[in-house]
Amino acid sequence: MWICYLELKTIWCVTTIAFIQIFRKTHMRRSLPSLYLATFLLRAAFGAVMFLLPVYLVTFSDYAGGEHAKLEIAIIIATYFIAELTVVPILGSLSDQWGRKPFLVAGPFIAAVSMLGFAVSTNFVVLCIAHAIQGIGAAAKVAPTIAFIADSCEPSERGEKMGTYDMVTFGGIGVGLLIGAALADWSKINPSVVTDIMKPQIFYMLAGILVIAGILTAIYVREFSLTGHTQETQDVHTPKPTSDHFTAVLDTFKNREFRRFAPSWFCIMMIIGMSTTFLPIILAGGAHSEVTGSSIESASTMIVGVGLLAITQPFFGRLSDKHGRKPFLLIGAVAAMIAIISLGFAVQEFILQGKNLTSELMKPANFYITIPLLLGILGAGAFGPSALALLADVTKAEKRGQAMGVYSFMLGLGEIMGDIIGGAFWDFFEGRYGEGSGPVGIVILGSTLSIIAVVVVVKYILETRYIDEIVHSVLKPVNNQETPPQT
Repeated sequence: MWICYLELKTIWCVTTIAFIQIFRKTHMRRSLPSLYLATFLLRAAFGAVMFLLPVYLVTFSDYAGGEHAKLEIAIIIATYFIAELTVVPILGSLSDQWGRKPFLVAGPFIAAVSMLGFAVSTNFVVLCIAHAIQGIGAAAKVAPTIAFIADSCEPSERGEKMGTYDMVTFGGIGVGLLIGAALADWSKINPSVVTDIMKPQIFYMLAGILVIAGILTAIYVREFSLTGHTQETQDVHTPKPTSDHFTAVLDTFKNREFRRFAPSWFCIMMIIGMSTTFLPIILAGGAHSEVTGSSIESASTMIVGVGLLAITQPFFGRLSDKHGRKPFLLIGAVAAMIAIISLGFAVQEFILQGKNLTSELMKPANFYITIPLLLGILGAGAFGPSALALLADVTKAEKRGQAMGVYSFMLGLGEIMGDIIGGAFWDFFEGRYGEGSGPVGIVILGSTLSIIAVVVVVKYILETRYIDEIVHSVLKPVNNQETPPQT
């Protein structure tokens, strides 16, 4: 029970810090807070769907088509990622031409349509289309949101604002996962609850949350031009017709700075993809069928880690504003490596012995593993906001939406690749060394990816040969070129 209490305290802390951050030092007193709140609501709805949809599909026998249910469920889930990866670079590029706000408003409403699809139909094709629509809604929201934040704040506070964005994103997903896990546990305790709770009404409720997010964005978010004037005083963007958005997106990869640190980012994203898929299994006892844990216990432990990671985002982002991005890229990559190696020790000591990892990590006698694991998670929060702010720093203002679309594409592709390759490693180790060995494969793959990320960041720092940037702000040349937005 105390871990659930700790989870609630973590969510409370994340939410409080988030709203302190979004009301401080901003030129857009209503726009950024409203955008952050809309992001939180959207991610909370998506987090709930992430946990509930598979349960919903399995619980109702007419979902996903009978004997081929497992395969069809996998296809339904995959349509989200396929749709998002396909359109996010294009929508990011279009937001450079047509402005951010049309996409920021459209994203939640598009996602709300997908919730209605889940609610009104159990047809396999309809569910695939609905989940693809959800992916398009996410694509319309993510890249323009990050580009909007980069456009609307001073370069000297960009890292902090990116960190706040990451924090509300993690916080929203955490709340959604906790709700989904609670419903899943209740269904195990009392199957009749499934009939009452897992009805279409749950998706109507999520659709309503997404509509609220869209309305908040439409009313309170004011488009800013690249020179800082509001939409009320001048045209923000002039549409520039183009016949090939994919060619425009490839321009981002021509950016030499981006190419230098992008491989490390991709490795971190693969680690995230593996973690979201396999960490709940590991927390519940690995592959040992006799070792089980409740959904709420595993989800709560996971969300405590996510909460710790989220809280550090604005802090590290602000430090990167003052002392440069590169040191904190390195800190984040090294900390991620420490966290994974600590998890490896936990697998060796607990999982391979058939013990429940969640329970063992809470014992004081095992804090020699728990403490480095938590410190690694805390330090890993340095990577995200520093990388996002660095991408905004090295990208021309008129191409930020395009660049953030590429970032979102890399995020989705990294998560998919991490999931697939992680599954292959899990199966290989279980097939070769027996039941319960799957987590060893995940740890080995994660450690390898984290080491690659560290090596790439070190190489990037050395190749630039600007040692003074490690001590002084990397934003100094940017400050001389960009004009801060004015109200």
